[in-house]
Amino acid sequence: MNFSGLKSTLCTILIFSISVLFAGKAFGQKAVQFKGIDINSIDKKKKKQGVWVYFDKAGDPVMSCIYKNDNQVGPIVFYNNGDTAFLRFPQKDSIETFMVFGAKHRYYGNFVHGANGSVRTEVESETDVDKDALKIIADYKYIELNPVYYFGQKKINEFVSAHLTGSGVILNKQIEVYLTINSSGYVKDVQFADSNSFLSPTEQNELEWIFSTMPRWQPCFKANEAVESKVKFTTKSSIIDLTRS
Repeated sequence: MNFSGLKSTLCTILIFSISVLFAGKAFGQKAVQFKGIDINSIDKKKKKQGVWVYFDKAGDPVMSCIYKNDNQVGPIVFYNNGDTAFLRFPQKDSIETFMVFGAKHRYYGNFVHGANGSVRTEVESETDVDKDALKIIADYKYIELNPVYYFGQKKINEFVSAHLTGSGVILNKQIEVYLTINSSGYVKDVQFADSNSFLSPTEQNELEWIFSTMPRWQPCFKANEAVESKVKFTTKSSIIDLTRS
């Protein structure tokens, strides 16, 4: 496939998207503060708006995109150690164009989505693609970002420990809790594991209230969109282990 006609268009889209990415704060919306900038905003209807940055558990940015009324606009930008590694442009029909940043060059290609759910990779043929770039393409083809509590494990420990201290729940009890996180990052549902049968109704109600009133999470990102997911807490002596269930 000939990719030469795409390059100038994609560069224009990228420049426009970057200008939007750093264009001011989102007023009147619930947002996350990152280095003095409001990001990951939710409006009054709990729809995602403006610049969203996704982080790993350490609080380092790994992806950014722009939302308008819960819909993505412009490219999805992925980062590796602070550097741009991969871009996915909006899919048109079955074609999703990407740009990969190799060790020495940038390469363009397409993910071709089949009706049966298959995804075929095309890479521009006029240059020899280096092995690093091919590995990056493979890594980001089916990328999935796990839900994260802003910003990392320390913050979630502080929140739960503080609320447990004032709740009367005994901290040396090990508690397993399953939380459903919706696509905007809010806790949608709280379920306790069968192993928590020792909890009294009062303790269970108190814990359910604590977890249901948690500040927003970063939602799971899969197949180019934010999706609902479930996470599991195991608490003991105020130490919390977070894993995907």
